[in-house]
Amino acid sequence: MFKSIRLQHFRSFEEEAEAVMAPITLIYGANSSGKSSIIKSLLLLKQSYGDGGGGAAGLRFDGPLVDLGSARAAAFGHRFDSPVRISISFELAAGVLSGVSGDITFEIASDEAKDDRVEIRFIINGEDFTLRFKERAGIERNFVLEEASGKRFYSLMQLICQRNRGPSLFEVSEVSANLPIFSAAGLLPNEINDRVSRYPASKRRPNNFKLTTEELEWNKAITPTLQEILASAVDRVSYLGPLRKAPNRFEILDRSSGLSGVGKQGEYSFSVLKRDETLLSRVNRSLREHLESPYALELPVWPDESGGDVRDLLPVSIVPILRHTASDVAVSIADAGFGLSQLLPFLIEMHSREDTLICIEQPELHLHPRLQSRMAETLLNSLQSANKNRFLIETHSEHLLLRLQRMIREQRLQSKDVSVLYVNNHIVEYDDDGRLVRSGSALASQIVEIRLDKYGDMIDPWPGGFFDERLEELGWT
Repeated sequence: MFKSIRLQHFRSFEEEAEAVMAPITLIYGANSSGKSSIIKSLLLLKQSYGDGGGGAAGLRFDGPLVDLGSARAAAFGHRFDSPVRISISFELAAGVLSGVSGDITFEIASDEAKDDRVEIRFIINGEDFTLRFKERAGIERNFVLEEASGKRFYSLMQLICQRNRGPSLFEVSEVSANLPIFSAAGLLPNEINDRVSRYPASKRRPNNFKLTTEELEWNKAITPTLQEILASAVDRVSYLGPLRKAPNRFEILDRSSGLSGVGKQGEYSFSVLKRDETLLSRVNRSLREHLESPYALELPVWPDESGGDVRDLLPVSIVPILRHTASDVAVSIADAGFGLSQLLPFLIEMHSREDTLICIEQPELHLHPRLQSRMAETLLNSLQSANKNRFLIETHSEHLLLRLQRMIREQRLQSKDVSVLYVNNHIVEYDDDGRLVRSGSALASQIVEIRLDKYGDMIDPWPGGFFDERLEELGWT
């Protein structure tokens, strides 16, 4: 669904920066360079529109998934001399708009959400249709088309009707002054609820506001599709933060029906496992086959599930243990080291989700380099299995990337399946003689795409060299 994310005047990005997405997208960069802003922009859309947030009047900057403070706090330099713009590029695979690609852009112009705009761009049969909507003040939230978008709107509507074998069409020149007004159920124009009359107010007649057949076709083919695109896209985004919850000897079983994932700190991991009898076996298989771990996870509970009255009086506790498969010795997960407990929530999320963009920061935290490399095997399995998940990973791991490059070389992956991005806010300037004259950090960041060829080798140079810190320490540079 997502092809790319573009950010402008958002956090550390002043000029427009594009993050090209692939089934596996890795984001690298120095600390405080702006890497996390890419994931945070998606979480901003998700908490504003997804998971039942479709009634939000605008972007929700302070929410349960991500706290960006306010629109001004999220604006580059905390100022609104230019609007904040967040765009997602998409391609549709089903329905009357199958094969149509385009963008949805949200533009925030001030703290008070005044003059905010939505821009929707479609590319159909190679033709570009860009429509800009602005919010109209009133009791109900409405969008009106900006004047320049009028003829494009009716041209697009004609094309949609043709693709959908709709009714005969009118001449665009006849209606360009008669633009509709859209109601807004959330962040996007929803259905047409009014027409701008050609007549003065004193001469308006009720039938001037009746929807035409073509406008009904628009509502049927486009506006519900837009709502569905954004809602389904952001609802199929999950997130794990950079610090997962430390392991405990006991975990309280969460029996709420609304539990949909492991939580952004992995706090619901074992509860998710207990709700699906097959999930534990699949996680243990990954531990054994993909990560080559000598342990298998077991989840006994206390009081025992058959404990009758006692069980009803006390919260049920899960007692996560790791059993060494060779010696049959069981240890508490709290005694088995920190690395595996940090990776387990990610592993559980992979196996419990389907067709989801799983975002995670620092999955390699506390992992041995060999385990970081083996983590690529779990990504490949989740991508190519029935789960068909995709990944957006902020990382510093050289070993993860090297293993993915090896997979491409061995033809287990294709280069188009991996996007490597480097977020750079470091300025290096040389004089005409090649001498370094300035080196330091800048306020504004850029996203550099590092393309891979069919052998997994880098086509584009790594900014400053590929993990050149190691070479510097060895004295080779």
